[in-house]
Amino acid sequence: MALPSEIRKLLEAEPRAHAALGCGLHGPIGETHLVLAGGRVLVFTRESLVGSFARVELAALPKLEKGDFADTLHLQLADGTDAELNVSSFERDAVVALLTAAVETPAAPVPPPPSRRQVTPAEPQHNEGLPPKPAARETEGKAKFPTQPATEAQPETEPEKEKPDKQAGKEVAVYHGSDPGCIGCVAYLVVFGGAVVGFWFLHTEAARTVGMIGPSETEQDSFSFIATKVVALIAGAYLGGRLIQLVNSLLRAFGLVGKVMFSQSVIQVFGPSGKWHVMYSTPLPLEVTLRCHKSGGDSEQNGKPVKQLYNYYLGLSQNGQSVLLKTSHYTVTPLREIAGIPVTPVAEEPKNERQFGMEYQTFKHVARRIAKLR
Repeated sequence: MALPSEIRKLLEAEPRAHAALGCGLHGPIGETHLVLAGGRVLVFTRESLVGSFARVELAALPKLEKGDFADTLHLQLADGTDAELNVSSFERDAVVALLTAAVETPAAPVPPPPSRRQVTPAEPQHNEGLPPKPAARETEGKAKFPTQPATEAQPETEPEKEKPDKQAGKEVAVYHGSDPGCIGCVAYLVVFGGAVVGFWFLHTEAARTVGMIGPSETEQDSFSFIATKVVALIAGAYLGGRLIQLVNSLLRAFGLVGKVMFSQSVIQVFGPSGKWHVMYSTPLPLEVTLRCHKSGGDSEQNGKPVKQLYNYYLGLSQNGQSVLLKTSHYTVTPLREIAGIPVTPVAEEPKNERQFGMEYQTFKHVARRIAKLR
């Protein structure tokens, strides 16, 4: 969420970091913005989605407490009261970045409460309440939470670079599976192979037309012929890849791959080819599990750990209706959490009649939306 222009007009310095939370200071309705500007963390909040923002003075830098599905941001206000704000997995990265930048800013004075004694910079109490700096070693994909001890073992997290969620913010969001089935695999082979073979013969005919080879020849050992043949094969492979994307679109349009649909207070999961359909109501309790099973292979090569294939299973269950969403990912060790949902390793591969596979990035987007609902 961008910094509202109303807040930007109130700032005396250019903002260095910004984090937005989808809740007010005293309830789940409204919004709160944290802005690092002028070496200070400023808080602006309102208890609805309309109206003016109120500025709230802090007595110390906020503290972020990590939770299972959502984090809690602790605020110590200048009037001596405390406040807690819920931080979802979507909002966590921006809050962590802002707190880290605030700690690393040399001039980041925080005004003490008016009723309290002024503390000089030489006194140790000046740093009370400040979150410690992150440890030097970074985990894969995310910075450590500033409030976590440096000696605490950090979970292996997700890759730093990932595709943005194009469905984020939509009232009706649809995430498709990636299992094409027999029909899809045959279609992939036909369109990709057809494109490559087609360009192979088109190159031969073009070579005859320009006189590169004779009317009865099909190939030649000259550099120009071989170079253009390679270019033709690359072009055929590129066209084949584009055609596979078209096939994927058709498979999704005809419902031949599974999909998960989020709409208002309902989650709907459709099986491949419409074989089954399960609906969950988010206001009701929803059991969520995330399990990991090692696909096999050696964990070490020449005495060094190597990446292995791990399968992850996101299970949803409500009123006896359960589904499994599956994805695979190569890592040296299994992930301990995905989108804030803890991962439980299992010895046996989970099974369910109602399950289908998803691409890893799509799987993470689904997990994030589910974690945000909890």
